[in-house]
Amino acid sequence: LHPYSGEAAPPRFGDHEAHRHWMEVTVNLPMREWYAYDLDYWGLDYPPLMAYAEWLLGHASRLVDPASVALDASRGYETPGHRAFMRGTVILCDALFFVLPLALLHGRLLRRRTRRAGHCDADDQSSSSTSSVLLRMTEGHGALASLAVAVLSPAPILVDHGHFQYNCVPLGLTLWTAYAVATDRPCVAAACFSLACNAKQTALYFAPAVFFELLAGCWTDGPEGSSTQTVAGSVQRLARVGATTIATFGACWAPLLAGGGAFDCARRLFPVDRGVFEDKVGNVWYAAQVVFRARDRLDQSTLVAAAAALTFATAVVPCAAAAWLRVVRSPKKRRRRRRDADFLKALHVSALGFFLCSYHVHEKAILVPLAPLLAYRFSTRSFFSLRDAYVVGFHVAAAFSILPLLCFERLRLAYAATMVLFAVLLDAVFFSTGHVAKSSSSALVSMTWLFRGASLAFAGLHAAPLVVAPPTRFPDLFHALTALGSAGAFGLAYLLALADLLLGDDEPPSPGDEDRRAPGTTTTTTTRAK
Repeated sequence: LHPYSGEAAPPRFGDHEAHRHWMEVTVNLPMREWYAYDLDYWGLDYPPLMAYAEWLLGHASRLVDPASVALDASRGYETPGHRAFMRGTVILCDALFFVLPLALLHGRLLRRRTRRAGHCDADDQSSSSTSSVLLRMTEGHGALASLAVAVLSPAPILVDHGHFQYNCVPLGLTLWTAYAVATDRPCVAAACFSLACNAKQTALYFAPAVFFELLAGCWTDGPEGSSTQTVAGSVQRLARVGATTIATFGACWAPLLAGGGAFDCARRLFPVDRGVFEDKVGNVWYAAQVVFRARDRLDQSTLVAAAAALTFATAVVPCAAAAWLRVVRSPKKRRRRRRDADFLKALHVSALGFFLCSYHVHEKAILVPLAPLLAYRFSTRSFFSLRDAYVVGFHVAAAFSILPLLCFERLRLAYAATMVLFAVLLDAVFFSTGHVAKSSSSALVSMTWLFRGASLAFAGLHAAPLVVAPPTRFPDLFHALTALGSAGAFGLAYLLALADLLLGDDEPPSPGDEDRRAPGTTTTTTTRAK
């Protein structure tokens, strides 16, 4: 129904052709030539794990359609059957690597809250079985709604299934990392994140959060779920995590080392000569270029150093501070916090800091800070909390920020369709009678019309370029304003996320929790809990 990147646009076509070409190269050439063959035509520049995946998919493509991976002769190969095959591989990877960990994360949060609610109801002799059943139904509705919002988020669909990429693989492996952290499996988390980094370089956006989470866990998580750890136990746990990381990286690079292509691979992974940003990306460096002409005035070494310093300040320092706060908390306070939620916050802040400030950022990289928010579980017994609003806003801003790219690739209709579907879903999730049954009618009416009014205003913003022509001198004015507006929105989002990471509490108690206390609990205790 919709085109992909570079469809019928010779001589280089686009990302769809790049991945097809990498399948062609990997199935026809020895490993030592993978990263050196004809670099002027979509030279392979992904880490080893993705190269092995291209090799597997290339063999599958050869079975389906041998002409699709014929060396050199298949360049620009575009047939309906092969197009269906390529997009089918993205759907398969999406289901295996991305949707499955999302479902597990949302299901785990549901089970945890249901068990907690069941424990409260068992202790509270006055609570009825009917209220318990209704509570579980509400929790189930929230988990399913959260998962639906995550799966139907417009930006990942438009980039992976429209533009055509396999971001679902590294981002999904990172979500598997989050699930392993939530279930207290640090070695599994280290292995999953090592695989993510070997699937795509942008997974390194999460590296500060993962590093400090695993490091802090070695010193705070004792055996059998206790919150204390001996020095010897900490060292042993850290050694196991380190050994797992080294072993995983070694397993990913060993075939290339044996085949003689490791050096070429390492040289291709970080091309600093391609500029501080690409196209119209909503980050600090694009804004600095528009306002101060920073890219034109500063030499490359200065830009690299400045990007490194800003990235360290916005990504590494906050994650280190969050880990330190966790270590110095008392065991009692540590147990009261949700570790999985704190880790997802750290992943989001780290990736957003990289997106805003690091070197050579694509507009599509906004999927990286968006990914941890996909595991966010919306409120079920409170009415559209501030965290709910932040997550919904980031979903919309992420899709809006890639609009210039989508317009260039003739994906306007796909953008409009996914955004309308997402708005309808949000309206059903947050403003249905079941979700806001405990909200006052005036609040329901106000929030409903506020959301729908904002949706109409947002739609009107998109209609402006269709009604008003840009000046002849600035033909890309509207796309530039889109990128600048996105940069401002993401800058504000970073400040809010940083404050929530360092200063915010865990999810507040749900309304009515103070009424489900055990018999004999004093008012003072209830007030302190509130």
